[in-house]
Amino acid sequence: GQNIASVVRNSAGVYTVTFATPMPSDNYSIVATQGSPASYGRSAVTGSPSANGFTVYTYDDAQNSTDRPFSFAVFATNAEPPKGTTGADAWVNFYGTRLAADPNQNPVVGQPVQIASSYNVDEVIYSGIGSYSIKYTNSLQTNNYAISGTATKTLDSQAYPRFIAAANRDAATATGCQIYVANDAGEYEDCNMVSFVVHASNAQLPNTVTQEQIEAAINNPGLSAWGTGNADGNL
Repeated sequence: GQNIASVVRNSAGVYTVTFATPMPSDNYSIVATQGSPASYGRSAVTGSPSANGFTVYTYDDAQNSTDRPFSFAVFATNAEPPKGTTGADAWVNFYGTRLAADPNQNPVVGQPVQIASSYNVDEVIYSGIGSYSIKYTNSLQTNNYAISGTATKTLDSQAYPRFIAAANRDAATATGCQIYVANDAGEYEDCNMVSFVVHASNAQLPNTVTQEQIEAAINNPGLSAWGTGNADGNL
């Protein structure tokens, strides 16, 4: 792990992750997965984010809280390098159930939802139940990029994992993409905490770099935190 002080197992399938160096705020993007040789991989649920850490919930195939190994990556504003980008091309953490203009109002089709924090994401438009249109601040160099993400029904409860998927190849362009959030039953569903990350070719460092760029890469490794935990809670 990097920048992880501890991973503590609180009970079956419930772990507390604590950062060695706190994040600037509780608005950051988390991508988490769980898996084991005896079951299919799936998203791990994350909740209770704070500047000091967050909670991970893992489940078996019957959706029972069960110890499972898991991995995660955290993206926050302090991961941004001084020049260019050495990590993700775009990332965002947004409230899929809150209208940007009024956090107390449910999302409206065609209107932006509230963004908690982001990098290179201009806005997120609500397109319908469980459907969101992402618009990048700066266009990517290609429409061939990888999208990964996780979603949780609520911020602080042990909700079952929700899954994020890109709509289709044509919906991923250099200027934005369309994503869907669904539950285990395959039903589209609005979620309060949605995080996703985009990796494209322009995140690569150049073959020839200056001393300033080398120092920037050393000081800013791209991720704010990363780790992998055993099912018994050990980092």
